[in-house]
Amino acid sequence: MKKNDRWIQKNFGTLIDLYGGRCVAVDEGRVVAVGDRPEAVERRARAAGCKGPSLVRVPSVGKAGGTIDPFRLFRFS
Repeated sequence: MKKNDRWIQKNFGTLIDLYGGRCVAVDEGRVVAVGDRPEAVERRARAAGCKGPSLVRVPSVGKAGGTIDPFRLFRFS
């Protein structure tokens, strides 16, 4: 598992709180781009100088259901 993916897994609850329903790009342990479409988010991240960002679609709290299992959500995002 890449370092970025481990960071996403560890901080998934915060990502849901801050960016629920959107796509985020993570590089070097920080969110570098946010948007609605993964292609646009990746383009922004690469334009910011990121060579290998990890992208994830963050579910919104309402769509995640009452109980959030970050490992299950991470696998399917």
